Amino acid sequence: MARPHHLEFTQHVLPEEAFLDPARVWPALRSAATAHALLLEQWAMAFSFSGAQEPLDDNGLSTENVTVAGQDAVLITFPTPMEAGEAFCAVLVLNRLGAPFRYFLLEAHTPDPADATRWRTKVGEQRPESATHVTRGAGPIAPAPDAPTAFLARVAELLGPS
Repeated sequence: MARPHHLEFTQHVLPEEAFLDPARVWPALRSAATAHALLLEQWAMAFSFSGAQEPLDDNGLSTENVTVAGQDAVLITFPTPMEAGEAFCAVLVLNRLGAPFRYFLLEAHTPDPADATRWRTKVGEQRPESATHVTRGAGPIAPAPDAPTAFLARVAELLGPS
């Protein structure tokens, strides 16, 4: 079962803040000078909302500016998942139409039977209009050096032609 602090951050606080205040969150996440501070602020907020007894270590929180299907995006890496339902990373994609962003997650799903240190994953999407979580299909085995690249390629497929 996913740890409440991790889940609250990846599936609630971070996407909701982006959807509700894009004028503040988007430039902050895209700037090397402000991205980490914003993530730490939201990580602390998620702990306060989570009901967890102890905060999780924030080691691993980072951002990288990327392009997905021709659209500006930010790849956000999270502390390493320890349970099913926790996310390895997310990508916040500037949307050409509709809501300002689309937010996809690479989530731990089931342990990899070939290697207990790795996970089979699924790609999920948080939807702003209904605050729902939708599974978009299988993702790459993670952690692995090529998992973020494979995840971004899967998101590009979901976004369609650029």
